[in-house]
Amino acid sequence: MDGIFSFLIISFNRAEDTIDAVKNVLQLDNVIGWTKEIIVLNNGSTQDYSVFQNYLNTLSAEERNFIHYINHTENLGVAGGRNICIKKATGKYLLFMDDDSEIANKDVIQKVLDLYKKYENEKLAIIGFLGQNPFSGKFDMPLKDPKLIEGKQEVFYNLFFGYGHVFPKSLIEQTGYYQEDFFYGMEEYDLSYATVKARLFYSFYKRHFSDT
Repeated sequence: MDGIFSFLIISFNRAEDTIDAVKNVLQLDNVIGWTKEIIVLNNGSTQDYSVFQNYLNTLSAEERNFIHYINHTENLGVAGGRNICIKKATGKYLLFMDDDSEIANKDVIQKVLDLYKKYENEKLAIIGFLGQNPFSGKFDMPLKDPKLIEGKQEVFYNLFFGYGHVFPKSLIEQTGYYQEDFFYGMEEYDLSYATVKARLFYSFYKRHFSDT
């Protein structure tokens, strides 16, 4: 056994979307020697989440063992919510995804493992995903010049968007947790600055947007 690969999902008033996100992760390709773990945080939602709990009850015992559901009564914000998930996660790698997103690459676990091995000498710290709007087909990206990604599957940069990213849990030992003063937004900038001596990496990530 090589280890555990954790998927971290913060949910706020999107129970149905969160069900779809969990289904998406469960359908991703497995990798021999690695076990999936899914951490779902209900971040102080004001809507009823019984539909999500009912969904969990329909899963097999094996699938249910993959999932850890945290029902938090207080909204901790994005940074605080991520910190709760990080502390709960037991994986070597932590992949964060929004509750209204899906990962298009079914082999994402293998791709991530391969990239960290490929760029080990470059001190790769964070892999950021590009978010594609399924309606317009356009990508959300923090790159100042979008031409940097044209014709490429990967590019080194110094910033990432939080809706889809992954890093080794050991990174937190070097950078510290997300700064909870950033309740919503800009928390990625802070973590980027904390890893400024490392290089950030981008790959493709398909994201759908909820109407809620």
